[in-house]
Amino acid sequence: MMDEEGFVSFMKRQHKTERTIATCVENTKEFETYLIQQGHTLDKATVQDLESFSLEWLDRKRVSKFIWALSHYFEFIHDKDLLGAANQIRQGRIELSRFPLKLKDFRGVQSGHAEALATLGIEDTLKMLET
Repeated sequence: MMDEEGFVSFMKRQHKTERTIATCVENTKEFETYLIQQGHTLDKATVQDLESFSLEWLDRKRVSKFIWALSHYFEFIHDKDLLGAANQIRQGRIELSRFPLKLKDFRGVQSGHAEALATLGIEDTLKMLET
């Protein structure tokens, strides 16, 4: 069961706003509800539980912000595995929603340079950074 009082105190020490604290508590309770329905408990949650929750329970549009809120709870309970998994899930969702800028549209990039990079398979800023 969530230590709500301890969690709220932790968040206040982190100088979080009342709204952020309320959101984090609410989201953690929702995760706990999911776990109970799965026959698990919050104190025994696993990375697999978190992954299933983000895929099966949450609307795709809510995942990033929801997981961000849960990451505060995982930080509070000092669970490095769940915190790391939350960060990976969130990063993956953020990457899915990004639209890389085409190099030809990037200010200051000459069209000849963009065309030369395109022949190498580098057509946008994301691919350029990866390379």
